[in-house]
Order: sequence, then C-alpha cells, then structure tokens
Amino acid sequence: MNCTRCGGPVTAAASAFHAVCEYCGGTVSLQRRQTEEGVVFLAGDSPGDCVNCRTPLRPATLEGREIAACGDCGGLLMRRDLFAGVVEERRSNWTGGDAPPAPIEPAELKVRRDCPQCAAVMETYAFAGPGNVVIDACGGCGVIWVDGGELTRIERAPGRRNTAPARELTFDARADADRACRPAAYETSYGAFAFGDTEAFALGGLLGAFLD
Repeated sequence: MNCTRCGGPVTAAASAFHAVCEYCGGTVSLQRRQTEEGVVFLAGDSPGDCVNCRTPLRPATLEGREIAACGDCGGLLMRRDLFAGVVEERRSNWTGGDAPPAPIEPAELKVRRDCPQCAAVMETYAFAGPGNVVIDACGGCGVIWVDGGELTRIERAPGRRNTAPARELTFDARADADRACRPAAYETSYGAFAFGDTEAFALGGLLGAFLD
C-alpha cells in the first residue's frame, strides 16, 4: 500500500481505520465499501481464502470487531466469542419486523469446508439459536464461518431479544449466545446436550426454542 499524497510505501497501520505515511506524515484511510450486512472492508493482508469462492479473504470490521470477509460471496470469518457478541448486539438493535426463516436444507449439513487459517476440516452444524442457519467451526483456531446473508437471517428471526445496551448485556445472555455456536461435541464438558452430526441437529430447533 502506498501513500496517496507522496507515493511512499505505508508499512504500518496506526489503527484499524487509518495508517500514517512514515515519509510525509500523510493519513491513508484503510476503510473500504460497507456491505449490506454492515461489513467495512479494510486494507491489509489476507488471512486465508474464502471457503466458498477460494478467493482471498479481506480484513474487515463488523460492529467494531475485527473479522475477515469475502468481497465476492459475503461470507464472514470471525472468532467464536466475537460471533456470540455480534449476534446479541444485532438482535438487540434490530427494530424492523421479524422474518421467519426457511427450514435448513439437510444437504447444507454435509458440506465439507477447510479452515482458511489452518486448512483443517471444519465441523459443520446447525446454529442452535434463531435463524435456521448452518455454520462451520474450527476447534483448533476457534473461528466461525458464516455464509453471506446468514447473519441477517439470525438478526431478523423471531425470538427473544435482549433490549439492554450491549455494555449491559448479562453474563447469562452472553453465555447463551456463545453456547449456541459451539459444536455438539464441545457441549459435553459443559453438561449440555451430546449428540452426533447430521441426525442430531433435528434437535437444533429444541435448543433454539430454549434459547429464544
């Protein structure tokens, strides 16, 4: 990346939103276009390839959190704890009407995807919260993959909405959101449900109803 004022190389970012040229002191904006889901693309190195398009993911921010996103299909890669916070915040702030989601297609649970960061096979399962979406998780890297548009489905799905400001969200609400995006096998250490892959997520609606 080069400075737009003097053309010199810009090698370090002063923040997630701008960099300062070490030659002339000029400020270079790192922000790029914002998607319909509120993703703001930044300049920087790709953390890996999109699991769908195989094109390089781009650094981005979502609700002030650093993530990676695909500029082609809109898929999102983020840490599991960040995903839980985004879900709670988006559902709390949504003021439009509810949009009942379509049922999950069983074929979606059989898709094999490799983690963009470590190349290990990700676990594919139904998100146990609202929205009827399928997410992919890498236990080794602790990241979640969400296809483009699925965050909007979660945001607008009927169900419980925590109306407290994000900074005042209760521990239990955060724990519920985080628990909903863990693989079933992970839940065994927390005394929750323990079930297998595809067949088990016919029960996803039951857990989703509990969370709602």
